[in-house]
Amino acid sequence: MSYNKDCLKRIENNKDTHYWEKREKAPADWYYYKPYLATCIKYSNPGKILDVGAGMGGFTECCARFGLDCVGLEGDDWAVKQAKKRYDMDIRQHFLEYKLPFNDGEFSVIFCSQVIEHLSEKTAKFALKEFYRVLSDGGTLFIHSPCYYVREARIDPTHINLYIPKRLCHEIIEAGFNIVIPMTYPRGVIGGSVVTKAIMTILFVLFPCDRLAGNSSLMAKKTSDKEIKIFSPRYFHIQRIIHW
Repeated sequence: MSYNKDCLKRIENNKDTHYWEKREKAPADWYYYKPYLATCIKYSNPGKILDVGAGMGGFTECCARFGLDCVGLEGDDWAVKQAKKRYDMDIRQHFLEYKLPFNDGEFSVIFCSQVIEHLSEKTAKFALKEFYRVLSDGGTLFIHSPCYYVREARIDPTHINLYIPKRLCHEIIEAGFNIVIPMTYPRGVIGGSVVTKAIMTILFVLFPCDRLAGNSSLMAKKTSDKEIKIFSPRYFHIQRIIHW
């Protein structure tokens, strides 16, 4: 969960919402983020990691506990202070409307989870270009974000810029990235059991359309290659099956 300048006023004006309540509760334990970190390691060559919209530092802490060099950025100063009280980690206050306080090519991995939907369209486009700038050649950006077609995501008042997968891919390419691999999962439109989830996954692999998407997550590569490659959502699922 991230708190950025674009939505802080909205949070303040909606203190009776579930979003404000989450701000006062303890964050997910750091081990909740272990699968996310494992994905980052599996699909990239991690060196220095940037956790954008770090919230109360769950992912940043996870990296730190495994001895990885990770910097967390968070817009809410309160969340930053709470994170530092909990564990010795490098987490700093920063609004994404402004240039990232890092050198060009400083990071090999950027992790951005449940953040971009809280930014205005203008800020999101600026942030993506900044992500590209601070990534090294061969670096990887991981974005996790809900999909516009999910009702629960649409009714959250702080989701001011929900994406569908194709739109996010388009803006990623505009920012300069040339390889985009969607990590999109299907919506549970026919129930939430193991069987129905398996059925939906099979349908989604066969017919990977945005209307069936449950999220707009992806990974993007920055390379010196001029050729632009946008993979089908089925690519990620097939890779997971191969490496099961």
